[in-house]
Amino acid sequence: MRIAGLLLLLAMTVLGGEPPGDFFENKAFGFKLRVPKDWREVPAPHAWIASKHLGKRELDAQRGKEYWSREAPELWVVAFPHAADAKENPYASYRDFLSQNDQFINFSSGYEITEEKETTVGDMKVTTYDIVETKPDRVPHHVVAWVFHFDDFDFAVMFKVFEWHYKDYEASFRGCLKSFKRTDRTAAVAGTGPAAATGTPATRADILKLPKEQRARAMKDAVEAALRRETDALPAGWKSRRTKKFLVLTNANDKFVRAAIDHAEAIAEHLDGFFGPAGAEYVPPSILRIFATTEERSAYTPKEGNDLVREVAIGAGHGWEKDNAWEDLNRSLWSEWLLMRNPKLEEMLPGWFRDGLNKYMSMLRTSGKRINFAKDDWDRDEIRLQIKRGGYEELLALLSREFTDIGKPNSALQDEDHKRQVRVVVLWLMRQGNGGKAKDLVRDLVLGVAAEIDRVEAEILAMPEQKDVEKPSIESRRAEIRKSAWNNLLGAWDEGDWNRLTNAWLGFAK
Repeated sequence: MRIAGLLLLLAMTVLGGEPPGDFFENKAFGFKLRVPKDWREVPAPHAWIASKHLGKRELDAQRGKEYWSREAPELWVVAFPHAADAKENPYASYRDFLSQNDQFINFSSGYEITEEKETTVGDMKVTTYDIVETKPDRVPHHVVAWVFHFDDFDFAVMFKVFEWHYKDYEASFRGCLKSFKRTDRTAAVAGTGPAAATGTPATRADILKLPKEQRARAMKDAVEAALRRETDALPAGWKSRRTKKFLVLTNANDKFVRAAIDHAEAIAEHLDGFFGPAGAEYVPPSILRIFATTEERSAYTPKEGNDLVREVAIGAGHGWEKDNAWEDLNRSLWSEWLLMRNPKLEEMLPGWFRDGLNKYMSMLRTSGKRINFAKDDWDRDEIRLQIKRGGYEELLALLSREFTDIGKPNSALQDEDHKRQVRVVVLWLMRQGNGGKAKDLVRDLVLGVAAEIDRVEAEILAMPEQKDVEKPSIESRRAEIRKSAWNNLLGAWDEGDWNRLTNAWLGFAK
C-alpha cells in the first residue's frame, strides 16, 4: 500500500497535478478534507462558501487557439443548509447554484453536465458530477464536483481547472474528494456569531427608514458589525489593521502593504480635500483587501449587494504589476467615493465626464503621502497629432455635451477622438488649467450635480401621495439636473470666456 501510494504521488507530480497535502478543517460547518499540496486558502465572498482554495501556480490555456489566458485551478466547498431558518445560501441546491451563479462557472456561456451519478463514499450519500463549458469562443473549464448529502447540509466540493489540464489533475482532485469527512461543529459560521448579533438594521435601505435622529448611530453600529464579520471570516495567514479610512485585510508582504496603505490614504485624502463631502452625512470606512499575488486577486469576487461597507482589492506586485495595481486602486477609490457620498451621483454625471475623471485618477501616483502623477501619457501624445489634423472641438461644445445642447460638436471627429480629447481636457482642468475663471470647474460641476440631486429628491419627497399615481423617479429628471448644474456654474460665461479656455488648452496640448 505504501509503495502504491508513493507511485500515485509520483505519477501526479510527473503529470502536473499537485498530490494531496494536509487536511483542511472547517469547524463552523463541521468537515475536513485534504487539499492539494501547497494550495492556498483565499477569502470567499459569502459565508455559505465554506472553503475556497487556489492552486499554487497559474496554468496556460491551450495554445494554438484564437484565445489565450492564464488562471490557477480552484477548489470551492459550498454549503446548502436544509433548515428553513438557516437559508444563508440563496441557492436551494447544487443545480440551482450552477444555473444562476456566475462566479464559479459562467452559466451564461453554456456548460454541459457530462456525467451525473448517485453513489456512496463510506457511509455518505454522494452525487458526482463532471461538467464542461461549451461556448466555443471561451477558454473551456472542466469541473469535477461531489455533493455530499447529510441531514443538516449538502456540501458541494468542486474543483475547476482549464479543460486542457484536467487529465493532469484528475487523480489529485479525486484523491482529495475521497478524503472528505464530517467533524463536530465547534464554532459559529462567520458572520452569524456574536459579532453579527447587534440588533441594528442590516442594510442602508433599512436604516433610511428610521427617524433621522437615529440614522447616524444606526449606520455606524451596522458598519462596525459588518467590519467585524469580515475580520472574523479571514482565512489562516491573513491579518487585519484599521487605518484612518480603511479596514485593511491582507496576506501580502509588509513592505507592499505599507506602501499600499500610504497610497490609498493619500488618494482618499486627496479626493476629500478636492471634492469635499458632496452631501454625505456619514462616510464609513472602506475595506482595502490586499492579496499576496495577482493570481489570488484575479480569483476573488467581492460581495455583491453590500451597501453598508464598500470594498476595493488589489494584488501585490512590482514594476508594471505594481503600476497596474495603483491604477486599479485609484479608479476603485474614485468609484467608491462617488457611491458613498451620493449613490445617484455617478449615474447622473455624463459618461464622457466620468471617463475624464477616471483618466485623472489613473494618472495619480504618490511618494509617501504626497500626490505625484504618472509620467507616460499616451493620450496627450496622440492629441498633438490629432490637433495638427484639425481634429479637436471647441471646449464649449465638448464640455456642454449631455449637460445642455449649446455648442456645435465637430461631427468630423471619430468617437475615440472625442473620448481622447475629453480625457486630456479634464486632466488639464484638474491640473494646469485649474485657475482663473476655470478654477475648480470640474469639482464645482460634480458638486453642482450633487446639489441638484438633493434638490430634486427633496422636491419629489414633498409631492403629495396620489392614489394610483406613482411619484416621478430621480432618473426621469436627469436632463433637468444636469442642465441646472451647468447653468448655475457656467450660465454667465460668454463666447470670449470659452475661446480663451480653448486657446489655453490648445497651448498645453500642443
